[in-house]
Amino acid sequence: MSAAISSDEVVAALLGLDHKRNAEAFKNRNAYKKLRKEDILSVMRCYLSALLIMCVTFKKMLLSKVEMSENNFMVGWRSVFEYSTADMQLFDEELAPAFRNRGMDGLVEAALYRHMINTLFQEKQPLSEMEAASLRDMILDDTAAIKRYVEK
Repeated sequence: MSAAISSDEVVAALLGLDHKRNAEAFKNRNAYKKLRKEDILSVMRCYLSALLIMCVTFKKMLLSKVEMSENNFMVGWRSVFEYSTADMQLFDEELAPAFRNRGMDGLVEAALYRHMINTLFQEKQPLSEMEAASLRDMILDDTAAIKRYVEK
């Protein structure tokens, strides 16, 4: 539930619909006027995937707390968040390899820029340092919140 709330807040902030998160770095980008529901949900699942990848840092504790095997946890995650084949392909072929190869910077570039920002905004220029830092902060904050919740 924490991951879903985080995803919703981040996307709403990026679109300027909510100010629970600081997305000031994106104020010079223009969101598409008409975004399809499917695009919004795809962007949210992309952010959820990024959070899931970050949770690998405390995977053993997480799986122990939920008393599930990794396989069962992944099946449940995909089911709860209604992952499509395209979502799983994005996770397996872009996000996870980007994180393995370049860490957080790779994840921000692959997930949050190439997929999320390019889907939401008209401008296609690369992330500025401020935008990249903002996205890194959001995902790190959300990962830390999930870890705190799991530790309780």
